[in-house]
Amino acid sequence: MLKDIGTNASVVRCLIGMAVTSLIRSLLPALSLWFTGQLLTIAQLAVDERRVDRDHLFKIAAGRLACSLALQVFNLLEAQIRPILGNCIRRHYSVYMFRETARLDVPTFNDSVVQDRLQKAASGGRRSSVAWDAIYSIFGGFVSITSLVTRTFVLVRVVRGQPDGPLLALVACIPHFIQVWPIRDSLFPGGAAWIMTTFNSDYIKMEGIKQVVQSSLYRKEVVAGGMWQHLLAEYTNRLMKLGDHALDTPSDILDRSAAFVQRLSGFLIEPLHELPQIIFTLRTAERPATIPTSIASLNLISSTAAQFTSDFRGLTYTVRSVSKDLSNIRQLYEVENIRNQVEDGALPYPEDQAKIRYGISVEFKNVSFRYPDAADFALKGVSFSIGQGQLCVIVGRNGSGKSTILKLIARIYDPLEGTILIDGKDIKTLKLDDLRRATAVLFQDYTHFPLSIGDNIGLGDPEHWNDMARIEEAARLGGADEVVARLPDGFDTYLDSSAHDTYCYMPAETLSRLRKAGGLKSTESSNLSGGQIQRIALSRTFMRSLSPEKPVGLLLFDEPSASLDPVAEHDLFERLRHLRGDKTMIFSSHRFGNLTRHADLILYMDNSVVVEEGTHAELVASGGEYAKIWNIQAQAFI
Repeated sequence: MLKDIGTNASVVRCLIGMAVTSLIRSLLPALSLWFTGQLLTIAQLAVDERRVDRDHLFKIAAGRLACSLALQVFNLLEAQIRPILGNCIRRHYSVYMFRETARLDVPTFNDSVVQDRLQKAASGGRRSSVAWDAIYSIFGGFVSITSLVTRTFVLVRVVRGQPDGPLLALVACIPHFIQVWPIRDSLFPGGAAWIMTTFNSDYIKMEGIKQVVQSSLYRKEVVAGGMWQHLLAEYTNRLMKLGDHALDTPSDILDRSAAFVQRLSGFLIEPLHELPQIIFTLRTAERPATIPTSIASLNLISSTAAQFTSDFRGLTYTVRSVSKDLSNIRQLYEVENIRNQVEDGALPYPEDQAKIRYGISVEFKNVSFRYPDAADFALKGVSFSIGQGQLCVIVGRNGSGKSTILKLIARIYDPLEGTILIDGKDIKTLKLDDLRRATAVLFQDYTHFPLSIGDNIGLGDPEHWNDMARIEEAARLGGADEVVARLPDGFDTYLDSSAHDTYCYMPAETLSRLRKAGGLKSTESSNLSGGQIQRIALSRTFMRSLSPEKPVGLLLFDEPSASLDPVAEHDLFERLRHLRGDKTMIFSSHRFGNLTRHADLILYMDNSVVVEEGTHAELVASGGEYAKIWNIQAQAFI
C-alpha cells in the first residue's frame, strides 16, 4: 500500500506532514508532564528549604505554558492536514477501483464471487475508504503507543522522588484500566471463532412470517390469498409466547451480558477510586508539612492516570481495528488479481486497415456454449460460414440462440467447445481491443448511459467521444438529430441525471418555486419513446463507423426492430443499409420481412442449433421450417 500511494506526490506530502505533527503531538504530553514534575520539585524545595530560584521557576512555568499552547497548535495543524490527506487517498483509490472494475469482462463481472470481492474492496469503511481507515488507525496507534511509553517513563522519574509516589501512581491507574477494559470483547473475542443460533420454533416461525409480510417477493400471494389477517394473528401469538425478549437481536444479548459484567466491575472500581485519597490522608496525617506538595502530587498523578485511560482506550480501539483494516487492505489489492474469463489474444488485427473496409469473414466450427449457471446449452454444435461483405440474417424463435451467436462474435463470452474464425484466424488469438475496434454492435436491450445524449453517441468511438462535429454527423445519420433539436439542452440533455439535488423537506410546490427563483433546472428524467431511444442507439453505432483512421468491418445487430412499429422499422433498415456499404452485417431477428429478401445468407435456428441455411429463395423453395414460418407471417398481410 505504501509503495502504491508513494507514487502520488500529494499523498506523500500530506503523509509526511501528518507523521511529523503526530510525532510531536505524541511527545508533547510527556514533555508537559516533565515540566509539571519540575514544578513539583521546586515546590518541594520551597517547603523543605524555604528557598525558590525565581529564574528557574519562570523558565519551567514558561516551558509548561509553551507545551500547552504547542499542543493546541499541533492539534489544529493535524485537524487541517487530516481531511486533506483523507481526500487525497480517497481520490487515489477511487481511480484504482474504477480501473479494476472497468477492465472486467461480462462473465467475470457478473460472477457473484467477483461481485462480492468488488463490493468489499469498494466499501466505504468508517471514513469512506478502507485505505484511509488503515492509515488513520496506524497513526492513531503510533500516537497512543508513543504517548503512553514517554509519559510512563517521565511519570516514573517524577514520582520516584515523591513520598509514596509509586504507590499513589499504581492505585490511581488500576481503576482506570479496569474501566476501559473491553469487557464485551473479552466475553466474545473478535479474533475467536464463535457462533450463535436458536432452535426456538416460535422465534423461527415469527421471523419467517415477518419476512413474508415485509418482502415484495411474496406480496401478490399474500394479497390474492387473503392471508394478512391470519399472518397478523400468528405473528402476535408467537410474539406473546416469546415474552419480553422476543425481539432481541444477537447484539442485544451480547450487550446485556457485557452490561451485567460492567455493573459487577463497578463494585470494585468505586473503592479503588478512593484509595489514592485514603493514602494521601494517611500520609498528611503523619507529615502535615507536606500537605501542599502532597496535594500537587495527588493532582498530578490523578490527571496523568486519566490521560493514561484516554491513551489506553485509544490503543485498545486501534488494536481491535487495525487487524480488520489490514485485512480490508488485502482485499482491496486482491482485486488486481481477478483474471478475466475472456483472455486477451496476442495478434494485432487487422493486418491491413484498408482491407477491413470490405468486410470481415466469420466462421463457426462446431461451436457449443452454455451461459454461466445455466443447465441447458444455448448453442450446440453450431457451424456456418459468412463471407466478407455479406449480409447475414439469423432468424428463429425466441431463445433459439440467435443473440448468443452475436455475443460470441463480439467475444462477450467464449465458447465451451469449437472454434470461431475471424478472417481465417482463431478469434481467441486476436487482441480484444483491436477486434472490438473493428466491430460495431447494437444490442436489443440497448443501454442508455446516465450521461448526456452527446456523450452517449460519442462513446460509440471512445477515442473521439468529445468531437462534436462527428457526434452531430452520427446523429444525422442515425436520425437522432431531429430528436435532439426538440430538446431544450440539445446534446447536453440528460435523460436521467446521475446527480440529484439535495434539499430540506418542503412541499413540492415550494420546491418548484425555490428552484425557479434560483434559476435551477429540474433534475427529473426526460422521457423519450422507444423509437427515439433506438435512434440514439443507432447514432452511437454510426459514430463507430465514421472513424476513417480505424474503420469498422463488421456490424452486429441484435433484434434492432423488436420494439418498433412498421414505419420506424422500415426507416431503421433504410438507415442500416446506408451504414453498411461493403461491410459484413449480421442481424438476429424473429421477424421475417424485407431484410431477409436482401440477405446473402439466412441462418434458421431452433433449439440451439442451425436447422437450415441459404438465401430467402432457396429456403422458401425447400419448404422447410423457415418456409412454414415465413408463410405464417405472410398470411397476416394477405
